[in-house]
Amino acid sequence: MSAKVNTDFISAIYQIAEERGLDQEVVLEQVKKAYLTAYKKMAKDTETGKNEEVSSLAVEIDLENGEITILKDKKVVSVLTDPNTQILESHAKLIDPKLREGDHIQIDVTPDNFGRIAAQAAFQRLLQGLKDAELESIKAKYEDKVGKIISGVILKKDQNYIKVEVEKAEAIMPLSEAIPGEIYKSADRKRFLLVRLQNSPTDKRMLLSRGSSNFLKALFEVEVPEIAMGSVQIVGVAREAGSRSKVAVQSLHEKVDAIGACVGPKGTRIDTIMNEVSPEKVDIILFDPDIKNYIVNALSPAKVVSVKVYPDMKKSVVLVSEDMLSLAIGKDGQNVRLAAKLTGYQIDITADKEKFETYDIDERNSSQHNTDQKTSMDEDPVIEDLNLSERQKRALKKVGIEKKSDLYKLVNKEITIDTFTSKDINKIKKILDIQE
Repeated sequence: MSAKVNTDFISAIYQIAEERGLDQEVVLEQVKKAYLTAYKKMAKDTETGKNEEVSSLAVEIDLENGEITILKDKKVVSVLTDPNTQILESHAKLIDPKLREGDHIQIDVTPDNFGRIAAQAAFQRLLQGLKDAELESIKAKYEDKVGKIISGVILKKDQNYIKVEVEKAEAIMPLSEAIPGEIYKSADRKRFLLVRLQNSPTDKRMLLSRGSSNFLKALFEVEVPEIAMGSVQIVGVAREAGSRSKVAVQSLHEKVDAIGACVGPKGTRIDTIMNEVSPEKVDIILFDPDIKNYIVNALSPAKVVSVKVYPDMKKSVVLVSEDMLSLAIGKDGQNVRLAAKLTGYQIDITADKEKFETYDIDERNSSQHNTDQKTSMDEDPVIEDLNLSERQKRALKKVGIEKKSDLYKLVNKEITIDTFTSKDINKIKKILDIQE
C-alpha cells in the first residue's frame, strides 16, 4: 500500500536544492534515503523488522501525486523458511503468473499512515543528506583547486576559526592560518589559499589559509602571468605574515626579467599583492645559483661588502659597512632571519673587518665540534620512535610528517593539523628542545 505525502514537502526540498546548486536527481536520491531510514526506524521493533536489510529495500516516489512506496525484494521459493526474504511460489503467481522458483519480486511493504508519520522523521535525515550531497558537490568542484587562490565571504569569527562562505558552502580558516593583526569583518570578501578539503565523517569543510608562505606564493602565481606561463619561477618564500616577506625568483627565459615581471608596469602587480596582505612588506629577491650572490641578494636592501660561506656547515659570515649594519640585521633581526630562511644558510653579520678576516681560523678551531654535532643531527629518528601518543603519530603521518626533523614544519606553521591542541604543539616543541 503506497503512502501519500504532502507535495509541498517535495517542492520545498527542490527549492532547497536549487538554492544550494544541487542536481535534482541527487536530491531525489537523498529523499529516498531519508524515507528508507524512517521506514527502518518504524520497523525495527516489529517482529518482521528486526533483521531488515537495507539492500533488500527500495523507495519509489511519484513526483506528480506525492505517493511514496516502500518495496522489499523477496525470492520466490517452493518451501518458505524465511518470510522476511522469501515468498511462496503460489502466492507470487497471484501477483505475476510468469514467476517461477528462484525468481525475485518486489513486494509493497509500506506501513499504514507511513507518509504522515515518516515525513517528520525523515526531514532531519534529509537535511543532513542534502548537506552531505552539497559537500560532495563542493569537493568535486574544488578538489583540483587545492593549493590555489579562491574567493570567499567572511561569516563570523569564533575562538578557534574564522568561518567563510565559498559559493554557499562553509569553509574554515584556523586562527593560526590568519594574518596576525588582520581584521576579519562579517560580509568582507577576501582571497584565501585552499589548503585542503577535510574528509572526516564529522567535518568535510574546506580548510583555508592567508598566513602561510604558500598563500603568498599562490598570489604571485595569480598576479604574475610569467609565473603561470613558466617563464619565471618562484624558488623560495620566507614569510613572517603581516610583517615582512622575501620571495626569491629566477627567470627561465633569457628575455624575461624576473623581478620586473613580478613588479609589473609601474609597480601594479606587486602593489596588488601587498594590498592583499597589507601592511606586510614584500621583498622580491633574485635567486642566484652562486650561494654568495644569493645571500647578498637576500639581505637586500642592505649593501654587502663581502661574504664567506662554509657549505658543509650551511654557515656564512657577511661583512657590511658600519652604516649598513642595522639595515642588514633589520628590526629585531628580521631581515637577516628571513634571508637565512630563504637561503638555508646561517648568516652571521659583522661590520668588524678584522673579525670577518679571522672567521676562518675560528671555524677551523671549532670544526671538530661542528662535525660531531652534524653527525648527531644526521641521526634523524622516525616518528614511531618519539615519545608521542598513537593519536599524535597517526595525525602526523596523515600530513606527511615521518621524521623528527619534519616536526619543524608544524612548529613553523608550514603545516597545520586541526586536531592538534596547544598542548600537542607544546609537546612537539619539547621534543625539538625549543624553549618557550
